[in-house]
Amino acid sequence: MLCVFLAPAPYILLFSLLCVKLGVVGGTAFQFSSWILKQANPPTYLLCMATYLHSSFYSFLIFFVCFCFCFFSCCLFICFLLQLTPNLFLKQMLERYLKSDADNNNDKWMTEGVTKTWDNLMLQNQCCGVNGPSDWQEYTSAFRVTHNDADYPWPHNCCVMDNRGEPINLDGCKLGVPGFYNSNGCYDAISGPLNRQAWGVAWFGFAILCWTFCVLLGTMFYWSRIAY
Repeated sequence: MLCVFLAPAPYILLFSLLCVKLGVVGGTAFQFSSWILKQANPPTYLLCMATYLHSSFYSFLIFFVCFCFCFFSCCLFICFLLQLTPNLFLKQMLERYLKSDADNNNDKWMTEGVTKTWDNLMLQNQCCGVNGPSDWQEYTSAFRVTHNDADYPWPHNCCVMDNRGEPINLDGCKLGVPGFYNSNGCYDAISGPLNRQAWGVAWFGFAILCWTFCVLLGTMFYWSRIAY
């Protein structure tokens, strides 16, 4: 359901994966050079390359680049989480919910996805808008362009529904009578599960990164003391 809210996420995750891959390549090069130097009669070109990579300066450089890329990928993901503010969801809702004209097929797909997501979100969580029903009154939106304020002060999915999925009192909902419309916003329903799960994964990854730092540092120190 949240995929349409997180359209930039694939690009951020792909860049993070690229950082991790570059870090893994650096670590693999260091380990490969160590393995070459342990062989009895390695080819001359491999021996030269391994000696070059395994020298103190270049070992540190490879290790540092490896760590920096992995660390940056974690920081990038954490920064992305910090950007999940109400304004991010509010802007998308106001621009795309029930938008009447689409520029292209991709814009049409995004509009339909946002509209369907918000309809399901407001019905399932009995909420309205991002911060509350006032979002539909205080801001200009694509919804307001095609729906007049008297009949649709907010979407009908903001109304309290009966067992048949219809407003229990549509007129009371339009007038904002307490008990006939949902006065709470949907931001907590959106961000709550995402923050709980994503922050846990982010800190777990950071803990693994710290552990890897110690392991790689110890490994580099160990190999640098072996005489070849």
